[in-house]
Amino acid sequence: MRNQLSSVRDNPEGRRPVRPGMRGGMARIIYVEDDERAGAAVRQALREAGHMVGLIDHGMLAFDTIAFNKPDLVILDQSLPGAQGLDILRALRRLPALCRTPILMLSAKGGEAEADEAMGAGANACLVTPFEPELLVRRVAEMLDDDSLPDDAGA
Repeated sequence: MRNQLSSVRDNPEGRRPVRPGMRGGMARIIYVEDDERAGAAVRQALREAGHMVGLIDHGMLAFDTIAFNKPDLVILDQSLPGAQGLDILRALRRLPALCRTPILMLSAKGGEAEADEAMGAGANACLVTPFEPELLVRRVAEMLDDDSLPDDAGA
């Protein structure tokens, strides 16, 4: 299914995912994005970097899918049909199993105020769209390699 991580489709080599704070290897990432072109480009770039990526294209599906799959990292677009990224972010931060999972917020509006609001709501980082997929891949790698994140993140 499009809204859930598939170990067969997204991980044909059967590599085991890593947890945040562990260097190298593959991470399980859920990317919430309603723009099909942006979603495909970023998903491909993250896969080429060795990660398993599940793409969710509607805000109403995001919370349940993320809560069920408990990914190593979440990428949330701010503007989504059905629910706003900030609302999803706040709800995820209230779940004990996901309260420490790294979350990268994407914003088309930009602006320091929106980034500050996302960071205040619990985002670990923000990127302003548009951006090159390689920039996001580098930021994801930095977040996954961040030794300040607890080893039980996402558990």
